[in-house]
Amino acid sequence: MSKTYRQQSPWKAFSCLIPVVIVGVQLGQPASAETKQLKKAHPRKVLKTGSAPVGAKAKPVDVASAASVSHASATDLVSHDQEQVHVTGFGSSSGRQFKAPNEMMSLSAKDLARLPAQNVTEALARLPGVTVMPTSMQGNFGGIDTAARGAGATVSLRGMNGQYNINQINGIDVAEAAPFSRTVSLDLLPPTGFFRIDANKTLTPGMDGDAIGGIVNFEMPNAFDYGHGTHGSLQLGGQYNEKAADYGASAIGGNGAAEISSVFGKSDEFGFYMSGYYNQRYFAAGEQTYSGGEWGVSRAMNAQGELYPGQDPAKSLQLFGVDPQASIGVTKRYGGTAGFEWRPDSATRVYIQGTESYSDTQQDIYQVAVHGNDGGAAGKGMISYVEQADGSYAPSITRTNVHYWYETNPTLEQLGTMKLGMDKKLGRLSIAPSAFLSWGTISRDHIETSAWNSGETTFEGSPNFVYRDGMPTLGLSAAQAAVANNALNFPSHNRGEYVQSDAWQLRTGASLDMSYRLEKFHIDMISAGFKYQTSWRNYVNRDTEGQDNGGSGAYPAGGTLAQSGVVDGGLSSLIPGAYDLYTPTISRSVLLGKYLADPYNWKYMDKDAWNGNTIGGTESVYAGYVSAQMHFGKLQVVPGIRFEQSDLHNTYWASGNEGVSTADAHYGWSASNSHYFKALPSIHLTYRPQQDTVYRASVWTSYTRPSFFQLSGGSQTTRNDDGTLNITTGNPNLKATTAVNYDLSWQWMPSSTTSFSLSGFYKQLSNYIYDNGGSYNNQTTTAGIANSVSHPENGGSATLFGVEFAFEHQFKGLPSPFDGLGVRGTATWEMSRAHLNNAYLSSTENMQDAPRWMTNAGAFYNKGPFQFDLNWRFVDAYLYQYGLWGTPNNFKTNLNSSSLNAWVQPSLNLDAHLGYAVTKRLHVDFSAQNLGVNRFYRLTIGRHSNAVPQNILTSRTFFLNAGYRF
Repeated sequence: MSKTYRQQSPWKAFSCLIPVVIVGVQLGQPASAETKQLKKAHPRKVLKTGSAPVGAKAKPVDVASAASVSHASATDLVSHDQEQVHVTGFGSSSGRQFKAPNEMMSLSAKDLARLPAQNVTEALARLPGVTVMPTSMQGNFGGIDTAARGAGATVSLRGMNGQYNINQINGIDVAEAAPFSRTVSLDLLPPTGFFRIDANKTLTPGMDGDAIGGIVNFEMPNAFDYGHGTHGSLQLGGQYNEKAADYGASAIGGNGAAEISSVFGKSDEFGFYMSGYYNQRYFAAGEQTYSGGEWGVSRAMNAQGELYPGQDPAKSLQLFGVDPQASIGVTKRYGGTAGFEWRPDSATRVYIQGTESYSDTQQDIYQVAVHGNDGGAAGKGMISYVEQADGSYAPSITRTNVHYWYETNPTLEQLGTMKLGMDKKLGRLSIAPSAFLSWGTISRDHIETSAWNSGETTFEGSPNFVYRDGMPTLGLSAAQAAVANNALNFPSHNRGEYVQSDAWQLRTGASLDMSYRLEKFHIDMISAGFKYQTSWRNYVNRDTEGQDNGGSGAYPAGGTLAQSGVVDGGLSSLIPGAYDLYTPTISRSVLLGKYLADPYNWKYMDKDAWNGNTIGGTESVYAGYVSAQMHFGKLQVVPGIRFEQSDLHNTYWASGNEGVSTADAHYGWSASNSHYFKALPSIHLTYRPQQDTVYRASVWTSYTRPSFFQLSGGSQTTRNDDGTLNITTGNPNLKATTAVNYDLSWQWMPSSTTSFSLSGFYKQLSNYIYDNGGSYNNQTTTAGIANSVSHPENGGSATLFGVEFAFEHQFKGLPSPFDGLGVRGTATWEMSRAHLNNAYLSSTENMQDAPRWMTNAGAFYNKGPFQFDLNWRFVDAYLYQYGLWGTPNNFKTNLNSSSLNAWVQPSLNLDAHLGYAVTKRLHVDFSAQNLGVNRFYRLTIGRHSNAVPQNILTSRTFFLNAGYRF
């Protein structure tokens, strides 16, 4: 990689891709009309543009199909396409939504092909009620550096973040490898290769009950979706990242995919499908962040920094230091899917399906930190509070330390599924047994190094921050700038620190869904089923700084950064236009190789350092349900109940206490158990007064179990001078968060090119648990005579209310060629309230990851060989982290306050797509993301304060794909 900053023409660089893009098709898009020749055993029905209203042909789906999202209903053994209704325009497959027995939204393969998304989470952002977050509070696996990759990572459904949702592939609950919550990071999945994606917002009894937000199911194609004979497709493409080019880094990525399907046998009873993909994406971003303790208040009542009674700290925030960074990296994703089916008759389907996805991200982060401090303070890097003329106290910053710092932020992820199942009709009885397996891993082997010295790498005076467009920049004198630009000659400080983090989960189980068509006493069908699944998981995190552990680190002490032997170039500007500082770059491979070559960097780790961040456990869930599908004229009623029993066994390391066990505190490996039983009744009403109109109403119950970390995230014991003990530990007695959910919706679909929907929802939660990342939630201390115990506790109640609206219309009445024009949009309004029962915070808070407004608006053109889509997306501010910051810098400044909550500020994005069908088999697509070059991510301490921000600056990304099907 060239390490010099330069401007590069995006069109010149992107032109390199054109000779490469010759063949391919968006993976997962069914074959065209000329291949639709099927036997009667698996007919295909496709509603064509301009035909009768969808409602005239949309037969309501039996609730049994909702009970078994993973496979075709046992009562309707047809290909997927028989259920799909193509909508000309953007967005969800409205016809599928119209027929569904529950409230859901869907994206078809054609929808996905038109979206300029870098992964599936970004594609889901086009659906109402879905918020895509670029990062999470998952410790080393989240944070601002993860957001700097410039892509969506996790999904919130109707204001409930990832730990309150279930993600499935082919109906299988995917493994949850994240260490600190039940969130699943979906950024390793590509935006193509799926037959469809369903976001279920209300849950019927046959669906898993531990999802308050909903269930997102990613369904892969099968051979019968493509028809008789052998079919296939190829895709080649490329992408260009402007920001990476600005840094002189590799900017042109590429992708390739292939699939093949075959339906064969004397009666076309066998089907085989297989696909594979590879994607390489380069990214870069400018990051402005800060270190812990580098912010506080500009006014206090004494030299200890204590606040005045009633003082709002958010109105007097001050930034003491800033950490500008350049983030440069690459993500490689690869994987595939395979499936085999046997359909000997129209009443039998036997299948096996498997998927595997890998993601390998290598990310380098270069930083020149500028930290203000007081030269006379009793401690390096600290400020002091001095008395002012009015008797108040203000921070004293008389000098500034400059630090050079480099770290890697790699992530290696794996996610796989396997399923064996059958759908069988036996007269009125239908059965659908299945067995499944899912596995997931996430690893981060990180290394860092730094160069600075508080006596040498300093300049007199404060950093002199100048705020421009909400971002603090530096106003330095020539002498000060000379110090900040001299990082090559900084003395080495941390000569290597290596952190190994690995987490995995293995999940397996079996299910049986049954339905019986009674068709008496207003009862159409009775359904029942059972499901058992068990999982094993483990998390290990080990941090070692070799020079403090008996080793030499990665290079000898006493030299400068230039003499370390790990520097391989430099960036002429860290964040162009904001922090124009020369920044040395480090060879990741050289640094890591030198560090690992010295065994003494690891040799003297004690038991607590080796085992202290290790968590393991098992979880077994037993579930059963029964429901009835009833009708009273045009009204369908589905009452039902689901039961779930969960048993968790966790192991963890209890550290501290001087390495010995006592009657009050155990030392070494420990274990705990937790048990949860829930009865989850529900009732769903569906009313279809006309063929093009449907109303739905439902009341359903659900819950979410606490994460493994909150139950048993390890134990730490410290002994006080008086012999008493302070014990910090998890809480296996945490309660599950439970919810009663109320939903009401209306959808009108007068034609295949027009759809309107309006829905409202209300969620009433008890025992709410917020996401606190790698720290205990709502930590409470109970003091005793001999010791005090701190552990997480449940919060109180929470409520979430929202309204969603979606529309799509193509102007078929206009004269040609304008009849290909159309408009579409979505809007979501949410309001949340949570009672955390935390003495430091307000009695009523907003819930995390629940923006007030989310909107999509755009236009499209779809006629003949041309297809054009333009989409504008707005996401309002949402609360990211509660303001529990403690008392930094050894002062008594209380920075625990609701006014100091961390908020992700509003974001805007403009995307475009242009497609052209060269022939019936050859298709070319060009897409652009973030055309307005808006700020990708901005977080502030305080909802309306700009004093302490984090900013991520990215740029546009262009995609060019071409495809061929046969």
